[in-house]
Amino acid sequence: MVPQKIFYAFTLVFALIMSSQVKAGEKIKKNYLGKAPMYQMIQSGAKANIIFFNGGPGWWGNLRSKNFLIRERESFFSKGLNVFLFPNKKKKYKMTYDDRLEDDHIDRIRKLVQDIRTQNDLPVFLAGISRGAVSVGKFISQYGNEVDGAVLLSGIYYNTEITKRNAYSMQEVIGSSVPTNVLVVHHEEDCCKVCDPASARQFYEELKIKNKVLNIVSGGGSSGSCHGPFHHHGFEGVEKIVVEGMVSWVTSKK
Repeated sequence: MVPQKIFYAFTLVFALIMSSQVKAGEKIKKNYLGKAPMYQMIQSGAKANIIFFNGGPGWWGNLRSKNFLIRERESFFSKGLNVFLFPNKKKKYKMTYDDRLEDDHIDRIRKLVQDIRTQNDLPVFLAGISRGAVSVGKFISQYGNEVDGAVLLSGIYYNTEITKRNAYSMQEVIGSSVPTNVLVVHHEEDCCKVCDPASARQFYEELKIKNKVLNIVSGGGSSGSCHGPFHHHGFEGVEKIVVEGMVSWVTSKK
């Protein structure tokens, strides 16, 4: 039998671990962000801060979302990053492409970056997937010098045949120069019509900055739709590879 003192000590340690896990993430309201809560995961000994921007219509509090950045938030946190999920300005509000280019949206992002800077002296990064990359791209095109880097995952890119989203492409939103570090992450078989892998590579090659990295991912699954979270567009089956690559890049920029 396990001695009673050892049993109680083990129980206490387990309780503390579980308590810290429960408290790792919390929804909080920030007046400057609007009516929907932001979700944050903050830890002592963190290596960097990273703000996530959901794809599709954005995010206003559903932690069961299957979006890559939402479903993998704990993986990023476990590897030493403080994680912030950027919310829409109010609950149930569905962001459009145009919303992501509005001054009000960019101003909200800027205020969060400034707020995080008052909390710690760690580097601050932005990461957006699919339409979320439009938010990130627009911000760094204006205020790239205020963050330490940006990650564009499965971003929107210029398409010569399907032109209706070209105004939101990284080529149009960012252009060929930006004052921060950039990591482009894309799956070589992404079949989303406005996220063509060849165009992502072309954007990267034409980006005239010194501190840029391109990570073309292969393999994984494709059980859902071309535009959904469970396909190459959402890095199904290669989550660990993408997370580790992003964390490695982020922590190398200290």
